[in-house]
Amino acid sequence: MPLFNRVNDRQQTQLAYKIKYFPYDDLSQTAKDLIPWKHHTYIKKIDIELHCNETKEAMYYKGRLYRIVWTYNSIPTEAEWNKRSDQELIRCEFRYSPAIPEGKIILLSFWQPAKVHGAPL
Repeated sequence: MPLFNRVNDRQQTQLAYKIKYFPYDDLSQTAKDLIPWKHHTYIKKIDIELHCNETKEAMYYKGRLYRIVWTYNSIPTEAEWNKRSDQELIRCEFRYSPAIPEGKIILLSFWQPAKVHGAPL
């Protein structure tokens, strides 16, 4: 195993990996500067399923197709996904970056702040 990878492609760097899989708040300023557009919201599980493409690898949102990725690349199993209620809100962070090979992604996460569940902060 080499001491380091000889990478000339920005999309294959550790920074690109973080831009693709890490929540925006966890990114360095350098990484944030490489994300010219982002938006986050919470969407019901059932609505995510209804707007997925046939392979369930991408989701349509406001007429655009976004590749689905999970926070920290922690993809749930089918059993974990099916345990969730259809009405459960899932954090969706849409972003675009030239450092991401797919360009546009939706970063999904089961994590939610207490107020989303209606609990007091």
